Amino acid sequence: MRPRMKLSREGLELIKGFEGLRRRAARLPDGRWTIGYGHTLSAREGAEVSEADAELLLQYDLLPVAKAVNDAVSAPLNQRQFDALISFAHNIGLERFLASDVLRHVNAGRPEAAAALLDSWHSAAVEGRDVPLDLLIRRRAAEKALFLSDPGRPPVLPTAMLTPTADGAVAAAAPTGVARARVDLDDPEARVLVDDSAVPRPPPPPPPPPPPLVVVVDGRVVVVVGGAVVVVGGGPLDTMRVTVVPLGTWVPGAGSVRMTWPSATDADCSRCTL
Repeated sequence: MRPRMKLSREGLELIKGFEGLRRRAARLPDGRWTIGYGHTLSAREGAEVSEADAELLLQYDLLPVAKAVNDAVSAPLNQRQFDALISFAHNIGLERFLASDVLRHVNAGRPEAAAALLDSWHSAAVEGRDVPLDLLIRRRAAEKALFLSDPGRPPVLPTAMLTPTADGAVAAAAPTGVARARVDLDDPEARVLVDDSAVPRPPPPPPPPPPPLVVVVDGRVVVVVGGAVVVVGGGPLDTMRVTVVPLGTWVPGAGSVRMTWPSATDADCSRCTL
């Protein structure tokens, strides 16, 4: 039977870095209040908390997460693997964690496959659709690096939390098609603002082609379209034979077709330049 494990200081610091510290309560989009490191149970409007008390609230919130991970995982884990799973489960919710392929691969003795699947949990619901967020991408990368790291050596983890100003500085480094979440942690009315300008959009429709320039040259209708001249033979328009020739081609009766027209409404060639 696998021994019961507790979250280490290293794992706690990882979670604190990604949750961010709110000293004053802020309202979440769903109407609830949050304070400290993502604590919601006792948060209320106008509440304030010290950094030390915020950490105690986080440790309280993580107790049921550690119990659930201990109960659900049957395969042996080292401390860093356990810490990474605590961070992951706390972030996505216990119900989703217990039903995840990550847990299934851990229990099947495939830790590398489980770590690889962490990368797929990088989206959040924004206005009814799942949008990849760079903050979640960084968190999954840090959890994956911690999960796979050698317990006997210091881990090298991705940046945990970037301030809104710094986040803008690294916008170009974010993967294509990733929305960037920004939040001012010192704002009591803070909201997660999602800039989804990097998310691919359908290309705009091409502009309509410019109207052709139509003139008459020696009884022939000459239509200039882009870089070509369309010469229409005599007879009714619906029976005319149309040929396309490049500019500069000799047109019988019209000379070399290197002409400019001062107006698109000219009906004859009296003002054309040959």
